[in-house]
Amino acid sequence: MRTPANIAKHPLHPMLVAIPIGLWIFSLVCDLVFRFGSHNANWEIVARYTLVAGIVGALVAAVPGFIDMLSLPWGVKRIALMHMSINLTVVALYVANAWLRRNGVSDAAIVLSVFASFLAESRALVVRYNGALYFPTFQYFTMGTFNQTPPQGWSGSDLDTDYFRLQREWQTERFLYNREKAAAGTDAAKIASLDAKFPNRGNYVIMPLIPWDPYQSDFWYNEILNDIQAQLTAGNIDAAERLARRDRLDELADAIHNGSISALLQDKAKSPTGDLVGLARSGAMPSLSLLGQSAPNPPDFIRLKSV
Repeated sequence: MRTPANIAKHPLHPMLVAIPIGLWIFSLVCDLVFRFGSHNANWEIVARYTLVAGIVGALVAAVPGFIDMLSLPWGVKRIALMHMSINLTVVALYVANAWLRRNGVSDAAIVLSVFASFLAESRALVVRYNGALYFPTFQYFTMGTFNQTPPQGWSGSDLDTDYFRLQREWQTERFLYNREKAAAGTDAAKIASLDAKFPNRGNYVIMPLIPWDPYQSDFWYNEILNDIQAQLTAGNIDAAERLARRDRLDELADAIHNGSISALLQDKAKSPTGDLVGLARSGAMPSLSLLGQSAPNPPDFIRLKSV
């Protein structure tokens, strides 16, 4: 995606954020070497300066990110503001860490460095999948590990698991399973069939206190209407509802489930273009109004694998 702050059409912000991340990780390594290995004071000094340099680097990286944000329409700018707020919270944690080191490294400072990734991290702390426990903070797992569907043009072994979406996908399965189980009543055959239909209902994902990914596009949310529309057009009603529930578009999900979505899309006053984008822009479904303020990206426009 083109952004105002770029070099040769390459956005500066995602390139610069790697600098503070690397410095903070190196600072932690120096802390651990000083505390549990060599007690040479140079390790403590290097840890302090690399931590402070990481703070400076993060603030520098924030400048092009802020410039990019100013160019956005409000619909996606709201999401970018949330992203910025989370990032600044992480920086504040490291500022507190630096303050704790004013008279030398302390146990509290090291603990804060060690657990910073547990407070703000893109990977899950714990994943329970088919009875086994996984710890993604310490190990890389592809989408194929948890049978997560990758974007079009990719395979399950190409990409890191999207844990935030995985959490929502499994939460959606539990919701749908409980709803259909209640509807099945005492019909044992129907209840038994739900086990195969919702195999992930017993799995769970535990995310950090602040689910945070500095590389995550602030614009992915803008693609969801096209994704849902494609499922509706293909007649995959269940799949369309799942996508809407996963992304917390409950008003839309309810309309898909009860069948009223067809009448809404056929009503030109509510959807002039006869699709979900038109429904969002008309304001007939308030919960979609923010998505209608900027044109959604074509399906998989950003996510297609380069060949």
